Amino acid sequence: MKHDITIFDGIVKTEPNFTQLFYSFLRFKPFRYAFLDLIKFNFNKRKINFENFETEFNTGKFGRPDIALLSDETEILFEIKSWYNRNLTENQPEGYYKYLTESSAKYKALILICPEDYEHLDEYKKRLEHIKSKSNKIHTETIIYWKDIAKLIKRKEFDLLSPLFAEYIHFIYDWFQLTPIFLNPLNITTMFGKEYPESLKKTIEIINIQYSEFEKSDYKIRWTKKKCFEEYGFYLTLTENDDELFFGIWFDYWENSGNPICVALDSENDKIIKLFNTGIKKNNLNPAIDFNEWKVTYFDKQYLSDDESKKIISNKIRNIIFEINN
Repeated sequence: MKHDITIFDGIVKTEPNFTQLFYSFLRFKPFRYAFLDLIKFNFNKRKINFENFETEFNTGKFGRPDIALLSDETEILFEIKSWYNRNLTENQPEGYYKYLTESSAKYKALILICPEDYEHLDEYKKRLEHIKSKSNKIHTETIIYWKDIAKLIKRKEFDLLSPLFAEYIHFIYDWFQLTPIFLNPLNITTMFGKEYPESLKKTIEIINIQYSEFEKSDYKIRWTKKKCFEEYGFYLTLTENDDELFFGIWFDYWENSGNPICVALDSENDKIIKLFNTGIKKNNLNPAIDFNEWKVTYFDKQYLSDDESKKIISNKIRNIIFEINN
């Protein structure tokens, strides 16, 4: 099933990829200025252009910081950590700091960008405290968390102004799992009781029974991906064009509509979609809606609570498939 993914999923997988993506977004002046304002020391931030940034800057024996900001009077080295447990190298931060002590720039800084719960943050600070000196006038106090950058995008409404930033903030939230997850009072009431697990168990049993039924028949059938809890159900291939019908729990749809068991069609063929809608109508199911590029209907309470639910649901699915294939 087509889940809510971003254009960066499957492309950005490593820390260098992640750094390159961030670097690319610095070409946008409003974002660049807003990001530079997170650095808490004074230099002429409005004179910094995208061309002043460089990735994998070579400092010679002192190593390669992920991003460097280089201008006539300013030199800032950025070390980027996009994983919670990424180790520090021997040059982080000692080598970079030593390099800056030899720089003739008027404004100098060493900045860490990392997750808020970066495992080696205390070690980074200890190493820095051991080597830094006030006489060097190198700013090291600013540590930027990825959560700060996500908040910046939201606060400045970059995500509303550009679909690229909307994709980017979604990607950051997903990468660092920034969306808070908690149970509200209604969730608590529902979860901490006997009724909910009993209802969910029976719902899963309905789906399992249907899978067993269709597995015995001459259908091309496959179960939902393992370790994928966005859904619980199975797929039936309908035509030579690999159009598919999904039956089961699609949690996003359930949350959106309040209906736990759905039947969803994945097809771009207008004729197939029309036949699907005809099959739904003939079987007295609710009209399909568009949801995440699928056509979706559901089995309501009367069918799920019927003593003959197994037979009724099976027949209706078969009738819809028959309508499409014939």
